[in-house]
Amino acid sequence: MQVIMKWKIHNLAYIIMLIVFALPMAAQGQRILRVAVDSTACMGDSVRVGMGYSWRHEVVVMNYRTALLYSEPAFLPDGVPCGDMGCSYRSPVTFEDFSDTAVIRNANDINFVRLNMEHSYIGDLYINITCPNGQKASLMNYGGTGHSTCNSSIPSGHRGWNTRESNMSTGTYFGFPIDQESSLYSCDSTASGNEAGTGWNYCWSSNTANGYQYASGDGIIYRSGHVVSYAGHNTVDSSDVAAGTNFYHPEQNFATLVGCPVNGDWYIEVLDGWGSDNGYIFEWELSLNPELVGEQGGLVSAYELEGDSVHRVNDSTFMVYPPAGATGDTTVTFTAKVYDNVGNWVDTTFDVHFMTLLHRRHEGKYCMGDTVRIDELVITNTTQRVDTVLMPGDMCPTVREVDLVFHPSYDLYDTLKVCPNMSHIYAGVEYADGDYIIRDTTAQGCDSITRLAVRTVDAGFKADMFISDDTTAGWFRDTVLAGCEPYTVYMRAASPLTASCQWFTADTGWFDGNPYTHTYDSAGVYSITLAATSINGCRDTATIRNRVRVYEVPEADFWWEPEPPVMSHPNVVLLPVEGEGRLGYTWTVQRGGGDGYDTLYGAPAPYSWFTEGDNVFGDFNVTLVEVRHHTGPYGGPIDCYDTVEKAVTIVNDWLQFPNLVTPNGDGINDIWKVVNLLECGMYSMNELWVYSAWGSLVYHAENIATEEEFWDPNETGSPDGTYYYRFSARSLYGIVKRNGAIEVVR
Repeated sequence: MQVIMKWKIHNLAYIIMLIVFALPMAAQGQRILRVAVDSTACMGDSVRVGMGYSWRHEVVVMNYRTALLYSEPAFLPDGVPCGDMGCSYRSPVTFEDFSDTAVIRNANDINFVRLNMEHSYIGDLYINITCPNGQKASLMNYGGTGHSTCNSSIPSGHRGWNTRESNMSTGTYFGFPIDQESSLYSCDSTASGNEAGTGWNYCWSSNTANGYQYASGDGIIYRSGHVVSYAGHNTVDSSDVAAGTNFYHPEQNFATLVGCPVNGDWYIEVLDGWGSDNGYIFEWELSLNPELVGEQGGLVSAYELEGDSVHRVNDSTFMVYPPAGATGDTTVTFTAKVYDNVGNWVDTTFDVHFMTLLHRRHEGKYCMGDTVRIDELVITNTTQRVDTVLMPGDMCPTVREVDLVFHPSYDLYDTLKVCPNMSHIYAGVEYADGDYIIRDTTAQGCDSITRLAVRTVDAGFKADMFISDDTTAGWFRDTVLAGCEPYTVYMRAASPLTASCQWFTADTGWFDGNPYTHTYDSAGVYSITLAATSINGCRDTATIRNRVRVYEVPEADFWWEPEPPVMSHPNVVLLPVEGEGRLGYTWTVQRGGGDGYDTLYGAPAPYSWFTEGDNVFGDFNVTLVEVRHHTGPYGGPIDCYDTVEKAVTIVNDWLQFPNLVTPNGDGINDIWKVVNLLECGMYSMNELWVYSAWGSLVYHAENIATEEEFWDPNETGSPDGTYYYRFSARSLYGIVKRNGAIEVVR
């Protein structure tokens, strides 16, 4: 058998892979060819040991790269597109050591994503990871409510945090940033105000198998329980990578990456959707499941690993650790055993040498631009606070605990834009329009300079308005507008520098628009307030008081007497329902017979109407126009009108008594009835008697209200012949009595 070992120390997951192939098993106790090369790790590291087999008949010890690091710092500009990547800032890592067919099978295949970063406003950011075929998973949604040039580049589905997760201010920091962004040089990381702060580690993971301990609640990074106070600012608590604690769940479960090829370019992508804050990503790391390296074929049935501090992960994978209490360099020997399916086994031993890390510490305070040398480490021209730096050692890195504070030396360009009638105050000093150079020394003794441009913008801007009730007739500044309810008024800003307007009317509140149209539905005297904003953001307010007067419209209505009027007494008195104030009335009444209309202007109430012609009955249209007289703001009259139209019904109360009835069942004249008795409805109190030719009572009914109550000769068994009736009825207009003969003919 051949033994091969490959390893690389810095920022790799240590994996010893013993691949035992499908050789015929020897008798129990026979050993595999001993691995001749030991594996070395640093104290505090854990080493993963995986066993497997293939048809190539060799034993391999190898460090596979299942975790990769991108360590070149990336500047995150302030919500603006910069360079070739525009709004998207991406950094790649490339995997090559996995099986060519290996794909992400579930969320547990992504151990974790680690970002070492700083940013002065976490609500600005949308962060995702992209796999080689373009699939994405969101680590953190955009949480801001503001807008920038790059806001539209963020997918709409990833804008805004879920309300159940929004109980932490979006203004919380990542790490410890320098919160002094340059507004003039947003894309220049070397510009004054854009210096890098101190990055902290943040780990995201959906892995349920590695025993990670997550932050409180569901672990999404913007929960209030994740905030710590550091140097007087609130910042999101960092992850402990070595201990696997305080990890965070991504916004989208890593199951969204199922099907991604493992080999190839993986990207971390960050978009800043809101202006005024920037940051840095100093490095990022992606750790994948080593089982994706791949195995082929074989006959092995069981694996064992013997030695101190061994933990079985699954059937063929183990984790080994330094012995408990070990403080110096320590070598640990382990024995790997492989069993076949009938109980035979072979074994081999190998060593893992755990080496200690060296610790050194340096502290100091400097001004920006100073150069600090700590052995091989050189730090200059930065404002960052460096907590831990790994320096190369003989085998394991030396930990330099460096605590450096670089105080800023400002060289800034700033512009003070002032609206009309405002003071030009900058840093407590009042300036006139012009250009200034301000030299100063910070409290830490660092020289600073500010190049200040003071400008008055939108000179002469003030809120002013025109109003009109008929824009074709003109716009007015000082005129009082008046009219009847509902009354529509048009409003627009007078200043050409106006960019946006808000209008306030007491009946409805604030509304946006320029011009703006408003309808007053109720009578009253109204003022109008305009809050105007200029093209440079200056704001002014103006009010015109009692400039709109809306007058009440009467509510026209009327009734009549008698109710109902009848053909025999066709005189009708029309009575308006009178309201308050000075009122006038105009009546329009349909003539008798429906031929034309009569109009009476200014008629007082009540109005007596006499129908023309004989035997006039039916519906007649009556219209009342009611006017309320008002005195306008300039002394002239303003009349407000309302109209109502009703139909006055004159009832035909002429009763007719037939002298013939033909009850032959053809549905025509089968019963004897008094014509118009039921139709007019005026004679509800009535009585009918029917007698035979010999004086015998044949039929009697009182208060007839339906046709079924009239006399049906078939129901009374009355033969053909002559009969006599007597009828009486009473109405508001008197008593009707009638006698006569009835012929029954079938």
